[in-house]
Amino acid sequence: MKLRYKGKIKNLNHIVVSDPYYKKGTWCRYEIDDLKEKDWLVDLAIYPVEDKIGKYYVKGLEFMLLLKQNEEDCSIEKEGSISYLSDINIKDYKIGMDTACIALGINNKAKEIIESRGEWQPSCAIRTGGDGIFGDVSEGKKNGKLSFLLITGYFDEEFINQNQLFDYLKEKFEIADLIKEDVTLHDDNRVLNKGDKVEVSTCFILNDIKGIKEIRNSSYKNKVEGTHLEIINPDGSKEETILKANDKLVNNPIEVEVIDNFYDYETGYHYKGKIINKDLIQELNKLGNSESIFNVNFSEFDVVKILEKDIEKGDLEL
Repeated sequence: MKLRYKGKIKNLNHIVVSDPYYKKGTWCRYEIDDLKEKDWLVDLAIYPVEDKIGKYYVKGLEFMLLLKQNEEDCSIEKEGSISYLSDINIKDYKIGMDTACIALGINNKAKEIIESRGEWQPSCAIRTGGDGIFGDVSEGKKNGKLSFLLITGYFDEEFINQNQLFDYLKEKFEIADLIKEDVTLHDDNRVLNKGDKVEVSTCFILNDIKGIKEIRNSSYKNKVEGTHLEIINPDGSKEETILKANDKLVNNPIEVEVIDNFYDYETGYHYKGKIINKDLIQELNKLGNSESIFNVNFSEFDVVKILEKDIEKGDLEL
């Protein structure tokens, strides 16, 4: 399953990408400070990969994390390449390792990486299982000013899975207002079976909770929220309105176990499930309900990540 998201970073001042053992100035370490930037945009892509080494296949994860000042300067294309404006100058940095781990982060998380120096594989780092080159940082500057930063790297799946890497980058780079980009999923992940467990960004609540029809995790932005809509009246006058989402924001992850599904030719797979996150159930109860089971509906496009899946199960009857 490919993960592709867009998001935002509210404040961006300090960035470190490094083996936490390295001192500032080490050639295979990246650090930049005192940026004083606000409201930068983020593109994040995580791809499962498989390499054949002799007779064996090694599974891993490649990721591309793009931090950019605006949407026009740079973007990650669907096939995984990067495009940017011709007046942007690029400088590339190799990122290396000597303690079989790597750490990435901004602001206070960057400070934590620096302060952890001297510890063996500190908690702020991800183990890699080996030393050498981890990946690259590409610095894009326009008129001498930082325009974007592209961070790429590879992890062996033995040390971190796709969901864990997503959560790590989301936390360490303080990414908010996440919007999932539509990507073509492999059928093994696209079709969920009874008992599969997933996290979704939003879902429709089938229980009666004081008029609440839809809930959304606060990390994920509704695509219509804040959209400007211009209305032209019959007399030629214009009115402008800003669309607002009607869903209720919740703080806890929306983790769901699949109960049933059906397929619609035009809109894809739809699912019925039950919430399994106990903290979210308590949060919903505080909104005016005392039930222990909350049933929900969601679609394949609401799935943020797969928590547990048995690919050997047969499909539900459609």
